Amino acid sequence: QYLVHGEIKHDVESFTQGLSYHRGILYETTGIRGQSKVLRIRLRDNSVLTSKKIPDSMFGEGSAYHGDNKLIQITWTSRTGFIYNARTLETIKEFKYKTTTNQGWGITYDPFNEEFFVSDGSQYLHVWDNIIGDESREK
Repeated sequence: QYLVHGEIKHDVESFTQGLSYHRGILYETTGIRGQSKVLRIRLRDNSVLTSKKIPDSMFGEGSAYHGDNKLIQITWTSRTGFIYNARTLETIKEFKYKTTTNQGWGITYDPFNEEFFVSDGSQYLHVWDNIIGDESREK
């Protein structure tokens, strides 16, 4: 059972692929080739604080907030990930990765074990033990 505290409006042209929350800020990544972007949204008034487009050739997918003021985003078929400064959305690093299907779908961060879990549409979850996309094992 759960209680709905409220609703926020959302851009109907944006297709959410990743969503994280940290201290009043919602981090959203959207996907559509040529329109994918990363957003910082203040939850209390639904205002977009920062918006950044990713390269037109890429389809943005999942993202995960990392407790060290970083936001990590993966792309669908480009095998490219981005590490952003979570406050400014400036790109800190771009990295390449491999998965079973060579696709990136979803990503989440486990702060207790300091690992990322990445899905690629296959029956496997890929576990990365750091934020540069080095795969440590499949689950």
